[in-house]
Amino acid sequence: MSFASPFILSFLLIIPLLIVVARLVRHQKIFFEPTVKERLSSHKGTSRRSYSQSLFFVTLACMIIALARPQLLKDNAHENEVVKVGIVAISLDISQSMLATDTFPNRLSFAKQSIETMMNQLSDFKIALSAFSNDAFLVAPFSEDTNSLQFLLKHLDQHSMSSQGSSIVAAIMSSEKLFRPFKQEQKDLIIVSDGGDGEDLESAIVKAREFRIRVHLYLVGSAKGSTIKQDSGELLKDSKGNIVISKRYDGLQKLSLETGGAYVSTNGDNADIVWLCEQIRLKVHKSDVAKKKNNNVQELFYYPLILALLTLFLALHPLHVKKFSWMVFVLLPWQPLHSGILDFWQIDKAHKAYKAQDFAEATKYFNVLDKEKKSAQTAYNLANALYQQKEYEKALELYQGIQTEDVALNYSRWHNIGNTLAQMHRSDEAINAYEKALSIREDEDTRYNLEFLKEQKQNQQENKKEETKPEEDTKSEPKPPQKEEKKSQSNKPKKAEEKKMSEQEAHKWERMLNTTAPKTKPMTLYKGEKHEADNAIRW
Repeated sequence: MSFASPFILSFLLIIPLLIVVARLVRHQKIFFEPTVKERLSSHKGTSRRSYSQSLFFVTLACMIIALARPQLLKDNAHENEVVKVGIVAISLDISQSMLATDTFPNRLSFAKQSIETMMNQLSDFKIALSAFSNDAFLVAPFSEDTNSLQFLLKHLDQHSMSSQGSSIVAAIMSSEKLFRPFKQEQKDLIIVSDGGDGEDLESAIVKAREFRIRVHLYLVGSAKGSTIKQDSGELLKDSKGNIVISKRYDGLQKLSLETGGAYVSTNGDNADIVWLCEQIRLKVHKSDVAKKKNNNVQELFYYPLILALLTLFLALHPLHVKKFSWMVFVLLPWQPLHSGILDFWQIDKAHKAYKAQDFAEATKYFNVLDKEKKSAQTAYNLANALYQQKEYEKALELYQGIQTEDVALNYSRWHNIGNTLAQMHRSDEAINAYEKALSIREDEDTRYNLEFLKEQKQNQQENKKEETKPEEDTKSEPKPPQKEEKKSQSNKPKKAEEKKMSEQEAHKWERMLNTTAPKTKPMTLYKGEKHEADNAIRW
């Protein structure tokens, strides 16, 4: 066993000193509130006072040990290792043009979601985050704490800066300051923008070359452009009263080409983010960093913490149970801990079971988490596990009951509802669900599933028409001679053969549904290999 913060244990040396000080000031009205002092020193008998004081200092010792985070190490989990860590800066355009609605719900929100995906793809990188309009400012310095970076990213909006416009030069100059401590010859910067007006393009190329910055671009928006909705709900107008149409400026790709970076433009589909991140991995400078392996570490801090709370209760409670307190300490390790304390353990077990395709075991853990937290994420995870066990009715009920403002989760929920309904052979409802998912966000997998079901439906309708057509012909036409009847009979196997082919196609479709591995969503009808497996579960 070891401690994550061993220096905190040095405070245990202060405890004997505190005991001496407490005895000296026991009759003074300092250090403790009168009620606490009374309970520590005014009980009947000297033994009761000694018992209360002992429990109080045991509480203090347990709290210090809990703060030091005792850990159970497995397989030399804290051995030092030298790893290559990539360093990249991300700069987000938060100018007013990023409020255009040609990507859902607008360019800025879509850009922030895309940056979150980039951070997940580059989770082993040191990433810095900045924002710019006509000026630029630092949001977070280089860090490997993806969660903190994403938290800061979510709170960025067009109100974060008072200046207007979109200066790519400002973004480049601010990123150069971020890279100074690393003394790198080549720096990498990802600019996420709609391209701005392109006025300072040549100046941006000159600055990027001067500072040896390789600029990677992720341009959002459409070439046709869109209106800009203001906070008041009104559309942005120019000085002449005309409605402003903001278009994506693809000419900015020259900046990437001239500096050796990668370039992606999108109007609402983030499928190319994986490709962009792969290109960055190939190009970006990596530094040797000494790190500690933190795998296979079991946290034990909650045991001294619970013990501290218990001893504090016994020290301060007016009805002491000294005669029976020893039973509590004996039985404590056998008592089930509240799931809120061990959520990290439940989540880890559920995640490992899901990745190992032990969906029954994953369902058990997700069910416990859902009962405790009752959040959209836990319900979504439980529904995914039930879906994998082909319990479609239960999964559908959970998906439909999720209420969330998270755009990405809401999209995935509707996509999964479509998958579930398709598995239940409720094609019309599945088509409606896919259409709702696409109204939130455009995605090629969802689009493929939608078109696939529509095509299947159309084929079924055409087959029905072909089956009913001969009956109508026999009613309207006179009875043909015997030879013609034989000819007609010879055509029947052909119709049966056509129907048989349609059934085979339907079986093929079912096999694709049952064999496709889950990715970002529990199941896609055919495609989806490009998505990360780790994103199947949401926290």
